[in-house]
Amino acid sequence: EKAERETKERTGKDKPWKDGDPSSELLEMVQPVPMTGDLPAPVESSSPEIKPVESQTLDPAGILREPSEADKELATANTENGQETPPPPRAVSADQMGMLMVMLGSSLWDGGSHTPQALGVAVALEGDAIAVRALVANASGEPPNVVPFISALIAGPQIVPDSPTIASADTDIFVSTSLDWPRIYDAMLAGLNKRGVPVDEDVDVSAPKTGGATPKPADAEQSIEAVEKLLGFKIKDDLLPSLGNEVAVALPLSWFDSTPKFNKGREAKDVEAKAGPVLLIALNNPDKIRSILPKALALLGVAAPGAGGKTEKRGDFEIQSYGSVTIAFVNNFLVAGEDAPSVRRVVDSYQSQQTLATRAGFRDSGAWQPRQKLAQVFVSEMLMKNMLDDYKRRAEDITDPVLHAMLSGLNVAPQAATYAANDEGGDVLHEVRLPLDLIKAYAAGFAFGIKDAPVQRGEMMALFVLSRIRDAEETFKTTKGEGKFGTLEQLQAQKLLDKNYLAGSDYKIQLTTSGDKYETTATPKEYGKTGRRSFFVDESGIIRAANHKGEPATAGDPPID
Repeated sequence: EKAERETKERTGKDKPWKDGDPSSELLEMVQPVPMTGDLPAPVESSSPEIKPVESQTLDPAGILREPSEADKELATANTENGQETPPPPRAVSADQMGMLMVMLGSSLWDGGSHTPQALGVAVALEGDAIAVRALVANASGEPPNVVPFISALIAGPQIVPDSPTIASADTDIFVSTSLDWPRIYDAMLAGLNKRGVPVDEDVDVSAPKTGGATPKPADAEQSIEAVEKLLGFKIKDDLLPSLGNEVAVALPLSWFDSTPKFNKGREAKDVEAKAGPVLLIALNNPDKIRSILPKALALLGVAAPGAGGKTEKRGDFEIQSYGSVTIAFVNNFLVAGEDAPSVRRVVDSYQSQQTLATRAGFRDSGAWQPRQKLAQVFVSEMLMKNMLDDYKRRAEDITDPVLHAMLSGLNVAPQAATYAANDEGGDVLHEVRLPLDLIKAYAAGFAFGIKDAPVQRGEMMALFVLSRIRDAEETFKTTKGEGKFGTLEQLQAQKLLDKNYLAGSDYKIQLTTSGDKYETTATPKEYGKTGRRSFFVDESGIIRAANHKGEPATAGDPPID
C-alpha cells in the first residue's frame, strides 16, 4: 500500500504501468499458489492493485520454498528506477507439474525418427553361436544414439559397467547403458517447446483482459523454472550433475510367472510374492540425491507431502518405501523398485557378495565383448532351460510319434544370449550373439506349435469358457440366485452366459449345482486332437487341470497359472 501511494504521488496515476504493458501478468503471480489445486482466477479490473507478498512458508512440509528477495521485489512491482519490471514465468500448480513431467518424458520422442547416413548388417557363425552385427553410421558431428533411429536417447561416453556388481546373482534379464543426461534434458526441453506447455484451465489465454495485455503460455524453460521453485532445486544445475552416466534394469524370469492369469479366485497368500524389476542409476553425488529425492517423489504424487518413507534396516543399508516406489542407496548406486522384495533382493545379494558380476554364466557369456561399451544386454540360460523343460513336459503327453521324437530329442545345454553396443568414432556397432542350440530349440518349438495348434486352441477356449462360467455364477449368486448358484440354463436366461461359448467349444462342459456349491468340468471331445488336459472349477474360483486321457478333472488336480 505504501508503494502504491508513493507511485501515485510521483506519477499522478493509479497504476504504475501503461495499458497493454505485459507486466500486468504480475497479477497472476502475487497470490500464493497452493501445492495442489488450481491457480486463483485472474483479477478482472481496469485499475488492478498490486500488493506485496509477505515472506511465508506455503507448505509445512518444506516442499515449497519461501519467496526470495528477488521474488519480493518482482511481486511488489517496484518501479522507482523508472524501468519496467519484466514479467515472471507463469506459475505451475502441483497438478500441472505432474502433467509437465509426463509431457517431458513423452517429448523424448517428439524429435521423430533419426535416419542414419548408412547401415551395414552382417551374420556369421562363430563357434556355437550366431553373431549378428549392425553398423549404424551417423552424420559427422551427430552424437551416437543408444537406440537406432531415435534421436533423443543420446548415449554418454563408453563405460566399464559397474552395475553388475550391484545387481543380484539371480538376475536373468539385465540391460545397462550409458546416457548423456544434459544433452537428453536439452532434447526434452526442445520437444516440450514443440509440443506445448500445459497452462491452468482457469486462465483464459486467448481473450485480452480489460486494461491489460493478453497473457501468453509459458515456454518450457519458464515452466521448468516454476517447477524448480516447488522442488527447491535446479534440475540442470543440481540434479543432472549428481547423476552418473550408467543406468541399468535387472529382473528375474520368475517375475513373469508371479501373477495368476486365470485363478483370480486364489487368495493372496496362495500366490508367492516374487521380486520384480529394479532400476539401477549410478550417482556422482549420492548425498545430493538423498536430499532432493523425497521432495521430487512428493510432487510427482508418489509419496505424501512431508511424509517420510517407511524405513527398513537391512544390514548396513536402509530400504525406504515411498508409496509405489522403494529405494536404497548401494555403493554409489540408487536402487529403485516397485516394492520392497525387489529392492531387498538386491541389498541382500550385495551384502552376501552374490552379485551378477560373480556369476560365472554372466562373465563367460560376455567374454567376447569389449571392456568399455555403450550398452549391453544379458538374457540368462534360464530362458532356454525353461523352454526346453516345457517342451519335454509336453512330449510326455503327445501321442504323435514325430512330435514326440522332435521334442524329446532336444538334449542341448542351455546357454545365455548377449548383446553389446560400441562407439566406433561416432558410429555405433551393435552386435547380438545367440546360441545355436537356442535357435534349434525355437525352430523345434515353432514346428511343434504349428502341428499342435488345434490342441492348444481347444485348451485355451476351454479355459476361457470355465472362467466365464465362474464369473457368471458369482454374479447370479449375488443377484437372482439369492445366495445360490444357477444351472447353465439359468445363467443363459439371465444373459450372464452366451450360448455360443458352449456351442463353439471343442470341450464337453458339465455343470452341477447344489445350493451354495457348484462344480464345472471341461473334457476334450476328441482327446489328443481337440485337447489333452481336462479342467475343473468350483465355488472356490480356482481352475484346476490335468491330463486324464479324456476323463473329467477333479478337485484334487493342481491349480493352473
